Amino acid sequence: MPSKNNSRNLATISEVVKGGYCVGCGTCAFRAGGKMLFTDMGEYVPDIDSTDYSAYASSCPSLQPEQNETVIGSNLFRENATHEIGLGHVTGTFAGYANEGSFRQHGTSGGMVSWVLAELMRKDIIDSVVHVKEVEGANTEGPFYEYGKSTTISEVKQNSKTKYHVVELSKILREIKESDDRVAVVGVPCMIKSLRRLARLDKDIKKRVVFTISLVCGHLKSVNWSRSLSWGAGIHPNQMKNIQYRIKGESVPARAYVCQIETQDGTQKILDTANIVGGKYNVGSLMLPACDYCDDVVGETADLTIGDAWLPKYDVDNRGTNLLITRSNEARNLLISAMRENRIYLDNITADEARSSQSGGFRQRGEGLSHRLQLALDIGKKVPEKRIRPGEFKLTALRKEVYKRRSIVSRDSRIAFKEAIEKNDYSIFVSRMKRQLVILRHLEFATSFPRLFINKFNRAIRGIALRMGRA
Repeated sequence: MPSKNNSRNLATISEVVKGGYCVGCGTCAFRAGGKMLFTDMGEYVPDIDSTDYSAYASSCPSLQPEQNETVIGSNLFRENATHEIGLGHVTGTFAGYANEGSFRQHGTSGGMVSWVLAELMRKDIIDSVVHVKEVEGANTEGPFYEYGKSTTISEVKQNSKTKYHVVELSKILREIKESDDRVAVVGVPCMIKSLRRLARLDKDIKKRVVFTISLVCGHLKSVNWSRSLSWGAGIHPNQMKNIQYRIKGESVPARAYVCQIETQDGTQKILDTANIVGGKYNVGSLMLPACDYCDDVVGETADLTIGDAWLPKYDVDNRGTNLLITRSNEARNLLISAMRENRIYLDNITADEARSSQSGGFRQRGEGLSHRLQLALDIGKKVPEKRIRPGEFKLTALRKEVYKRRSIVSRDSRIAFKEAIEKNDYSIFVSRMKRQLVILRHLEFATSFPRLFINKFNRAIRGIALRMGRA
């Protein structure tokens, strides 16, 4: 339910940008003919000083809450789906992976994103895919990845794997509008939401975007997070060429974030990001401020959502298993047909299991969001109007402190790393963040110990069973 504090909610794109609520999607810049700026924080924002954005609030995911995810999903899917809290309108919830080809081997998890995109091409449902691709000739002064088009299955496979990296849509939207291609777009929840809102306003975009896939999202990382991983691994950001955020291996657990960094001279270094200061993904280091005010974990406006099936019975398999949530009949039928042909493996799971597989994200975007909204309102700050109400959840003092500390880590890490880059001194970032991260870890452990113990025990039992099954 939206909050009732309408006088304290955002009204303009300028307020969104200045308040730190911009995700950098770029739909406003596309509509206004403006440009997106790449900031020294490693983030995108529209150039509000050179273009008038006052008439373009209707596509911004942080404005006009009457077009929230529930409303958009209802307009798109209600005739075919049931509504599930947190998941949106649903026609099916599954765990699975690609059986055919090398999709699973080369994917971040079960290989299902690339498999679905390839299948849409095979069935002549789409002509091209809009997804995140490596920037040719990337350097540390700009992004390493951006949205681009793939027109062949081979290209789709080459650009597989999740990228924990900010992107913007304005440039690729111009390309989509000028093309006759039927496209599938892959994005995080806020990107798909802004695209859906844009499609209501632009008939060309609505005609050309025929399928959407949302990735399950914990939050967006600035480009500075990638640079911090490189620096923490002993590679100066000036020497960094590109990064793969999650690689696989026989000894790499499904939940591990083991990345591969390539330098300008072609040297590669592999490391577990958990061993780098601020590298553990879920602590929120170098996160976009806007992500603290999001209430969509699974991309409720997309035809299909794909993420990690982080349940004990699946996450012990280091080959990867995907969570899949279908909303359109087309998406569900695509999966069911391939399952019957044994080209993919699918387990039916319940909506509760689907939510449980992303339980941390739902806590952060539920009770955590409720607490952050109330804190912001208490100090007179304008906030986006969300379906979660300020102060809706009753939290212990310890849990409130966890959410407060996460926000502090996100805020201070952005400032500290910017200064470290400016002074060419990585120790600035390390010294300011190390103690804060230790405090946060102790708080999280104190509030989560029983759950963590049970989950670890269940994974151990499943792991033994899986190894015996492979023997």
